[in-house]
Amino acid sequence: MENGTKEAAIRRYFDAWLTQSIALLDGLFDDTVVYTESWGPEYTGYDQVLHWFREWNHRAQVTQWDIAQFIHQGLTTAVEWRFRNRYNTGEEEFFDGVSIFQFDESGAIVRVKEFGAKLPHFNPYTQKGPPRSTDMWTIKTHEEH
Repeated sequence: MENGTKEAAIRRYFDAWLTQSIALLDGLFDDTVVYTESWGPEYTGYDQVLHWFREWNHRAQVTQWDIAQFIHQGLTTAVEWRFRNRYNTGEEEFFDGVSIFQFDESGAIVRVKEFGAKLPHFNPYTQKGPPRSTDMWTIKTHEEH
């Protein structure tokens, strides 16, 4: 499978989220796809991916999903990206990430694993005292408490 074909499929997938167009997902995934989001949820099967897409887009909108680079190895492509979304409540999320896409020989996506890094990036050791982690997405320094 050509790298350009994999990149086109990934761009189409990102465009589906940016435009909230479920039609763009047609033919991208194998029926048995497994998709793991950066914060833990995992969807098994194309039907669950479609359910997630519909449900999530009912309560939020992706406003940015920029690709920084692709890295290819055989049927696997990693893509580095920057993502922003806004929930209907007005809350926004903004983070960098990497997705690892695995394709089968026919070009269908069979596995996606996402990893994220919240923005802005920072050095937790520029403050006095040890950093205190409240969860994997929030780190506060000792002085903030």
